[in-house]
Amino acid sequence: MPEASINVGTGVSNAWSNVATFVPKFVVFLIILIVGYLIAKAIAKVFSKIPTRVGFDRLVERGGFQAEPFE
Repeated sequence: MPEASINVGTGVSNAWSNVATFVPKFVVFLIILIVGYLIAKAIAKVFSKIPTRVGFDRLVERGGFQAEPFE
């Protein structure tokens, strides 16, 4: 009966090869995620200031609507 031989060196080499290809992709993913988060925060800050610059509060009050404070 033939014996099955396991080549541990090949398995370890394949594992390191998989890690070596995964790590750069993961780093790029994290960079894109962080840059996207920062861009979203900047856009949110800009859009939150637009209604006050346009005078949206005054326009709403002239229209007869007033904001009720949250309780």
